[in-house]
Amino acid sequence: MKKILGPLAVFFFAVQGLAGDAAPAVAATDPFEGVWTGRVIAPNATTEIGFAFTRTSSGLGAKFAMPAMFVPGMNLGPARITGDTYVMDGLGIKLTRAGDTMTGTFANPLLRVELHHGGELPVAPAQPRLPDSPAPAWSRSLGAKIWASPIAAEGIVYIGAVDGKFHALRASDGDDRWTWTGPNPLFGEALVAGDRVCFVDEACDLVCLARADGAPCWRVKLHDEKFAAVPESKNSTFNHRTATPVAFGDTLYVGSTDHSVYALDLATGKPRW
Repeated sequence: MKKILGPLAVFFFAVQGLAGDAAPAVAATDPFEGVWTGRVIAPNATTEIGFAFTRTSSGLGAKFAMPAMFVPGMNLGPARITGDTYVMDGLGIKLTRAGDTMTGTFANPLLRVELHHGGELPVAPAQPRLPDSPAPAWSRSLGAKIWASPIAAEGIVYIGAVDGKFHALRASDGDDRWTWTGPNPLFGEALVAGDRVCFVDEACDLVCLARADGAPCWRVKLHDEKFAAVPESKNSTFNHRTATPVAFGDTLYVGSTDHSVYALDLATGKPRW
């Protein structure tokens, strides 16, 4: 679940100070009162989420739980409810009740939430005791954030970073083999194909470098506006999904933000279709 939930932790701690907002008085039998359970839905995954509204001397108090974030029941303070809608701006929460269901949004970007009245707040399962890990052979900073998984081939590790630098490191000790610097952030995994290494940058350019020294072989812009009415835009989600090219023989295949799949000649980068 890390692809949809890792950065949400920043929101949780940032908004705890907002819990002191004044809450309106509620009726003796408030339809929000109790536990609501369901799921938060991202484009490529879902996970459990739950909210509980509990009566206090000044109205209803709210808290929520999300096992995937190891949040067992975080206090959100007095519940700000207007009509049939509960809102907490600090976490991007806006939930509208219709009978025993609630739907709305959560976090930034706004992820869809579906809830039903009843049940208990979800609890994270106990983690098994795992054996101690081996000591790392080496570690090093690349000077920028990294989203992609490293790719290793023939004793060399290849990985891109958000500062636009693509690194080739010696797997035995982490020393630099070479570094290439491009104009756009790199979030996606690379592909090693023969004596080439290829990857897609944030602008949807497919870049091909020589594995021996990082020399540019070719660069192709994949986004074609004739297939998509608007230019490509930066990925608005916090997981920065990026296509990874695949190779069969001397042909590369890769998806694009213009909703197309391209087949390109590995040697030249020229599209075949």
